[in-house]
Amino acid sequence: MSSALDTWVDQLTTSGLPAFARTVREVAHVATDQDSSARDLSEVVSRDAAMTARIIQIANSSMFNLQNREVDTVSSAVVMMGFDAVKELAISISLIDQMTKGRNHARVTHTMARAFHAAAHANSLARAVEADAREETFVAALLKDVGDLAFWGSGDEVCEELDRAFNNGSPEEAEQDVLGFRLNALSARLAQQWNLGDLARRCHDNSRQSDPAVSCIVNAHRLAEAIEIHGWPSDQVKQLVAELAAEMDIDHTALQDTVAANVDQAAEIADKFGVDIRESLPIIQPAPADRENSEGADTQAKATKSEAGVEKAADVAVQMEYLGRIAAGIEDNLGRDELMDILVRGVDEGLGGTLCYFMLLTPDRQSLVVKYSTSEYLTGTHFKLEVVPHLEQALSGGVPVRVATESSDIHQASYALAGGIHIANKAVGVLLLERSTDFGEADVNVFRQFSQQVGLVLTS
Repeated sequence: MSSALDTWVDQLTTSGLPAFARTVREVAHVATDQDSSARDLSEVVSRDAAMTARIIQIANSSMFNLQNREVDTVSSAVVMMGFDAVKELAISISLIDQMTKGRNHARVTHTMARAFHAAAHANSLARAVEADAREETFVAALLKDVGDLAFWGSGDEVCEELDRAFNNGSPEEAEQDVLGFRLNALSARLAQQWNLGDLARRCHDNSRQSDPAVSCIVNAHRLAEAIEIHGWPSDQVKQLVAELAAEMDIDHTALQDTVAANVDQAAEIADKFGVDIRESLPIIQPAPADRENSEGADTQAKATKSEAGVEKAADVAVQMEYLGRIAAGIEDNLGRDELMDILVRGVDEGLGGTLCYFMLLTPDRQSLVVKYSTSEYLTGTHFKLEVVPHLEQALSGGVPVRVATESSDIHQASYALAGGIHIANKAVGVLLLERSTDFGEADVNVFRQFSQQVGLVLTS
């Protein structure tokens, strides 16, 4: 391994970015300590008011919060996005904050703009192929070129020498001649040294390029670079989009529209990181109006509807993720309210619902009151059992009740699934999920599993 590379890794870690290194160590300690919990991570992050505000803003952004649910604490961000995603967001915010301070080279902003642009593409690609850990995919794509960011942000005289060399030859040759190593090698080493997360490290491993999440990151950077060099729309970029659509089995028209919109997404999310990259992003020219036939319009409408989360389907990976979060939360002694929030969101997202809520039986056992819901306006609403017979049926029975309701005083969707919650053989409430499509037997079984978790949480 190059001694010059070792020197730069040590320099950036010990002297070039000391504040960042400290933050990395604190967050990494929580992440690697088996006794640490989501609460521990929240406490570490919450010591930094600016970082806390940014994480909450990012968690509420349209890129991550597809269900438009309010996140107002770091703990609730961990519930929605997951432990690893919030950990890696904290690290990336700290790094980028360091990059934008002090004497920075002009190439920092350029590199950062490309990083956010690629991260926006990675997020949409991961969503399209339903890759796991979409939030982590965004962060890993953002930090893929961490060596470039750290090098240009160091303000070292060598930066000026390399900048001049860039103007006289290819970047690859210039880096090797001036530094004795490539900047992507520096990125790989820093990803390990700074513990930037497993996915951030894997995207530098050539043997892992077939991994779905890694593939999204690599292809996202290819897109960002091609648009930066050739412009949008250009024949080169159109060809690349077509190749990626075929390679990743994504609808070509939907991918093309999403890629074109990602510059705005990149600028929006960068704002929440406290960085203005708009002037450094490529300009997206509108494509010729050549898709106005009815078939094209129908495809675009479907893509838009799906992107907005109107049409959703049951997602086994999401179900398992939320069930895992619940088990971990119980083990970590999370509070009842936090656990119930995870549960209703898990049922809603895992089974493709439009609304999920848990209703607690009132002391007189004549009504149900909404205690936890994915919609704030519904919390506190009372329903008389004598007025809504299927709620009484669900409460008294041990099997979830399917309900078909074209129009109802209680339901907003066409179908609902209601399950009674019992503790020590005593009915205490009803878990109810609404969605636009009917429920199959597999859906009912998953719903029953979540209902059992509700009972465990209330018991504990």
